[in-house]
Amino acid sequence: MSLTIGRYGATGTNSILSQGIKRIEDEQESVAWQTANGTISPSLAGLGDKRDIALKLSPKMDAIKGYQANISSVQNRLSVSANSLKQLTDLAQNLNKMLIQMQTISDTGSGSAHGTAVTARSGLDILKQALNATDGVGYIFSGANERAKTIPSTESLADSKLAKTIADYVNNLTDDNVSEVIAAATKAAADNSSDLTVFNQSISVSAKEASSLRKSVIIGDNAQSTTTGVVATEGDQASDDTTTGSPIRDLMRDMMIVASLSDKTLASPGVSKLVNKLQRSVKDTANKLVNLETTNGAHQNDLKAQQGTLQSVGTMLTTYMGDTIQPDMGALSIKTNDLKVQLEASFLLINKMKNLTLANYI
Repeated sequence: MSLTIGRYGATGTNSILSQGIKRIEDEQESVAWQTANGTISPSLAGLGDKRDIALKLSPKMDAIKGYQANISSVQNRLSVSANSLKQLTDLAQNLNKMLIQMQTISDTGSGSAHGTAVTARSGLDILKQALNATDGVGYIFSGANERAKTIPSTESLADSKLAKTIADYVNNLTDDNVSEVIAAATKAAADNSSDLTVFNQSISVSAKEASSLRKSVIIGDNAQSTTTGVVATEGDQASDDTTTGSPIRDLMRDMMIVASLSDKTLASPGVSKLVNKLQRSVKDTANKLVNLETTNGAHQNDLKAQQGTLQSVGTMLTTYMGDTIQPDMGALSIKTNDLKVQLEASFLLINKMKNLTLANYI
């Protein structure tokens, strides 16, 4: 009669207890997973009646994250664009000051244009560098075709065929053909043939057409989009033969004209008249570049507001999703302790039953 229950009729009882322990361990595993991952189930199927809500919210939340990423990318491009536009505006304003100084000198007597020409020539290198600005993904001023370098040639702009063509016109300057020289230089600067243009072929188009070549990015539902900056050749339709329509092209033309004056004095035929006309042109170009800077800044502010709106909506959806699929961490903590107590009690009971004799059991 000293045989224990574990040797006889306890098989059914042990089986029931073992099943109970398995159930407790499964629940412990589920609670541990929920606690670690912060969600009710690793799959939609495990969400039960909350599955439909998750199916509806998840795509919207993913879309908002995508819009936010796109806006951040555009903001980065606009920031780079702002720096370059500031450089271009500074170039135009400095050139305007130099031309005003040349006007003053020409009123009091003759003087050399060499110093101003050298400054304009070095300024062309700054202009090229500014227009070839990149955000690490593409070239900012190349528009939608951002993989193409804005000004692809490795040579200095001052040594380009365009600059040499304009220099030829300036070398033939007289008191009587100043307007014709500017018109010829303007036509050359606006020329989109591969022979003369310094820009990549995709943006070597009219100023009006170039305005439609800006890169577009989706930033909201219903295909809401925004553009990512200025195309180097964009602008308005040229109104006469004193402008290409593009303020950047006009600035480049005027800098090339001034750079061509290195061997002339203010007393040279046509130079004084040319300087007067260029000063008015550069002043107008500087104002247009300031407007581009202002528009760029306003665009950044608009996107900042859009980003804030998306952030608010995203937070709201995340909170709602969390309330839907996230477990009650307090309840999980209590359940963890309860399961631990149940498991310990079950093991103690099994151990005790193994040591019971048949007499104890009866």
